[in-house]
Amino acid sequence: MYNFHFGFSDAPFSIAPDPRYLYLSEQHREALAHLLYGIGDHGGFVVLTGEVGTGKTTVCRCLLQQLPQHIDVAFIVNPKLNSLELLQTVCDELAVAVPESPSSKQLIDALNAFLLATHARGRNTILIIDEAQNLDPEVLEQLRLLTNLETNDRKLLQLILLGQPELNTLLAQPSLRQLAQRITARYHLRPLSRDEVNRYIEHRLAIAGCRGHLFSPGAIALIYSYSQGIPRLINLLCDRALLGVYSRNGSLVDTAMVRRAAREVLPPRQRRVNRATASALALAVIVVGACALWFWRAPRPPQPPTAAVAAPLGWREELRHIDTSEPAALQQLYQLWGGGADTGKPTPTCQDWHDDTLRCLRLGAIGVEELKRYNRPVVLQLRGAGDKPRFVLLKRLEQDAARISAGAREWDVPWPELAGQWSGDALLLVAAPVEQLPLQPGATGSLVAWIDSRLYRYFHRNEPRWQREGYDHSDRLREGVPKPAWLVSHHLALRVQTAGGDTYDAPLLAQVKRFQQEQGLQENGVIDLATLLVISRLLDVDQPRLSDALIQRGS
Repeated sequence: MYNFHFGFSDAPFSIAPDPRYLYLSEQHREALAHLLYGIGDHGGFVVLTGEVGTGKTTVCRCLLQQLPQHIDVAFIVNPKLNSLELLQTVCDELAVAVPESPSSKQLIDALNAFLLATHARGRNTILIIDEAQNLDPEVLEQLRLLTNLETNDRKLLQLILLGQPELNTLLAQPSLRQLAQRITARYHLRPLSRDEVNRYIEHRLAIAGCRGHLFSPGAIALIYSYSQGIPRLINLLCDRALLGVYSRNGSLVDTAMVRRAAREVLPPRQRRVNRATASALALAVIVVGACALWFWRAPRPPQPPTAAVAAPLGWREELRHIDTSEPAALQQLYQLWGGGADTGKPTPTCQDWHDDTLRCLRLGAIGVEELKRYNRPVVLQLRGAGDKPRFVLLKRLEQDAARISAGAREWDVPWPELAGQWSGDALLLVAAPVEQLPLQPGATGSLVAWIDSRLYRYFHRNEPRWQREGYDHSDRLREGVPKPAWLVSHHLALRVQTAGGDTYDAPLLAQVKRFQQEQGLQENGVIDLATLLVISRLLDVDQPRLSDALIQRGS
């Protein structure tokens, strides 16, 4: 209903398990990795559990999207079956021919013959059961017996069980200990953290084609409080809040709209839990305040005179006693991008940067508007004493409040005060082969493929993913190069499709010009640094950001 109003390609907060919208938090990546490991282990059980609405089914459907063509899948979504009905359902899912009104033995014999035949043709078979906590122990025992179908060197059937936490309790029963011993991989999905909720909302809005900032920071904090990090509840609250904003012809979801949405979609018990939490917090504040007042008024023994204590140093004065070199600041920026802790080896300056995954760029003579447009943490060069410049990491920029760091210290500094010390030069890390910039039509190379893959995702979000086989889904990064989690997340689970190869041809030129026009860039078809950084900001949503609340075109 509100898609046209906000410019969405489709509803960003549908509760349908659409793998396109899967936000790969660290634990979702681990869950997917467990499933991939399990199905590659040639037999046994894989168990994925989690509270209602944490994304188990969506992770599984994401797995299905990237399964090779030689794997056959039976997916059972209604496990309220007896042993005979389960066998019949598995045979129906795999199109196994069975006699009319078959017995359990006939079904098992037919299934065994099918699995042997598919194995001889080089194919594998996987059985996935959703809501597996509803399975009867008798049915689980029948599933264990199915894993006895095997050859001399491998199992013929692999099973994935998805369920709520009660599934672990069920599998812990002594009568099912033989099944428990065949579980080769387990993982439990937890709710999202406060920061992950923010990134989750941003991710879904970006996939739907969001062209603006729709949720205030207070609204996101309240959504986390109501949902406690459960993705399905986040979707319900966001969807109803956006509907409320649309009904009032508004453009921003605030806390009042989130409270109204919670009253409409959440059960009273869950709303009372949040009010009870708030009341407990208020009571704690009162108790602490009363204790502090008593302590302040209590008589104290006289103290001997002491020397005057110096006032705390300002951030500019503290920088004099901290390593503010360019390599030290770049090391901090690298860690924000998922790099490891400092190994003791010297970090190079920007011009000598040699990381195979990230490129360092020196941006000269830019202003705060460019920083907001790129929306990436940067190293700022400050005016130093004499010929020695100082460098600090700008980690956040919210309205006129900046957060900077150097060494092990952080400061919240008013932006006008920081801007007065900034020379105008900045250092930026980019996950793209930027040394090939600028790109003109007719150019070739890995950066063309990088641009092509992201613009395809930008303009073709609703098309099937797996149409073009043989594309290098790692974006042509060299084999063996370590990649941080943020860089491989989409390639691990989403396998984002691309539109072509590594030549800047006429179709790509049309897409580049259209993108530049939509984002307010110079519409010349030349891929310069500004165009590349805006593409990265919109499509590489898991990378570190300078701000979560910048109100700007296309953010």
